[in-house]
Amino acid sequence: RKLPGENVKLACAADEKIVHIESAMAKFTLLSMNAAEFPTIQPLKGNLDFAIKDNILRDLIKKTVFACSNDEARPVFTGCSLEVTENKVTMAATNTHRLSVKSETFDQSIGNIKVIIPSRILQELLHNMSSDIPTDVKISCSYNQISFSFDNLYMTSRLIEGQFPNYRGVIPPDFATHVKTDTASFAAAVDRISLIARAGVYNTIKLEFAGDQIHITSNNPEIGNAEEYIPAEIDGPDIAIAFNAQYIIDVLKNIDSKTCRIGLNQPLSPASIQEEDDDSFVYIVTPVRTNH
Repeated sequence: RKLPGENVKLACAADEKIVHIESAMAKFTLLSMNAAEFPTIQPLKGNLDFAIKDNILRDLIKKTVFACSNDEARPVFTGCSLEVTENKVTMAATNTHRLSVKSETFDQSIGNIKVIIPSRILQELLHNMSSDIPTDVKISCSYNQISFSFDNLYMTSRLIEGQFPNYRGVIPPDFATHVKTDTASFAAAVDRISLIARAGVYNTIKLEFAGDQIHITSNNPEIGNAEEYIPAEIDGPDIAIAFNAQYIIDVLKNIDSKTCRIGLNQPLSPASIQEEDDDSFVYIVTPVRTNH
């Protein structure tokens, strides 16, 4: 940082390993390395190479990476499963309490591969894909590495070793109660009610689906309680079910459609949340068991 009126001197010879920074008020000496010793990045030669538009890849990551676990003790759940089967690309993430799956179908066959990509590299990739005009992202996969290349950016990462769970078996084939509601209104209501729930251990909110509305409540004996109603189209038996509020907020933030669909069975059975007209994306969340 240079203060007004300061004279700052910066000196470092090409072969020196010390940087000197001097001013009238301070002096810093920083250790450095010889630039020639910096490792050279070699382009990855993978077993599968394909290209995907950045807007499609961005959507695949956005709809899944938030569901990854942060528990490093179970590394398989800290990444997203990328599965390429002929002309279909599917990305999935889970922390065992929730599951998010997004897929895209292409006009031609790409190949076959199944890998687990660390969520950190995907989040970094998501932040860098900001172009308004769709561009190709070149992806190369080997048995233990993956690389992404687009514009002037090249990123490579090691893959997570292990077997990703068979998540397809936990997606219910059908639901008894189908709900449709405004995404923004639902998200805002859950966010407000969760202010009470956040003080609890499980951040629990209760949703009651009956008539033509959703009744959202939260109760904390040490703070108080909150409730709110939002309109909804409900087809099927009435049901009351409790969830971790953050798991609901996270998915609603990543839904792009004006309205969302909710599928329900029993109070202790997994529920689904989907976009209005997009069957290629599904979010499954496990309810919380309560005493009420």
